[in-house]
Amino acid sequence: MRAIGLSGATLLVVGSVIGSGIFLTTGLMVQELPSTSLVLAAWVAGGLLAMAGGLTYAEMGSMYPRSGGLYVFLSEAYGPVWGFLFGWTCLLVILTGSVAAVAVGFAEYFSYFFPSLGTDRVLVTFDMPWGAWRISAGQVVAAASIAVITAVNYVGARSGNVANTILTVAKVGGLILIPLLAIAYMRVDPALTPMVPPDAVRPFASFGVIMIAVMWTYEGWYYVASAAGEIKDAARTVPRALIYGTIA
Repeated sequence: MRAIGLSGATLLVVGSVIGSGIFLTTGLMVQELPSTSLVLAAWVAGGLLAMAGGLTYAEMGSMYPRSGGLYVFLSEAYGPVWGFLFGWTCLLVILTGSVAAVAVGFAEYFSYFFPSLGTDRVLVTFDMPWGAWRISAGQVVAAASIAVITAVNYVGARSGNVANTILTVAKVGGLILIPLLAIAYMRVDPALTPMVPPDAVRPFASFGVIMIAVMWTYEGWYYVASAAGEIKDAARTVPRALIYGTIA
């Protein structure tokens, strides 16, 4: 039974985009290119690219409204072999690495509240032929977070949808709260700054580097297509969710 409606599908897009990435990459982007204007321009450019992809996936999702996402699209366009290869690549490399990166980011921020569970606390060390293999408390937290989310989704699409809704509302609320608190409590004298800092070294090359971080952060807007089999009236709902979620 399909359990996800338009609002749930839209929040799935929003929740997939707003993960740990935006909290992990922004500081690194400013270090690479210390220009507020260019960093904001990079976010806008990434949003436009994500929107272009969202419109493309919306069209494909309306044509093939079943679970699988890009696996289905590749299989229909080029044959089942390419869909098969893509599926295994996602399992072994693409999604595995992405999920691990987000989980480690969660563990890093979690350690601010519980310092004893940080990545700097080594729990056990194994002597391996290639060197020491250390397992930290932060790694355990990251693995546990993946296990919990997996268990929630394993129970069913309905429980996964509820969990995603709660987490997405919490993340969006936090992002809204940060600038509001800054406006309310920070007292600064506004000043005009040049778009390209005078001491910036190769600003255009740095802009290209931070775009990598931006696109990694935006990654996830297309995940809703993979769950089309759990979405009500997927032929109409998936395209609308992709468009609404990407705009949001």
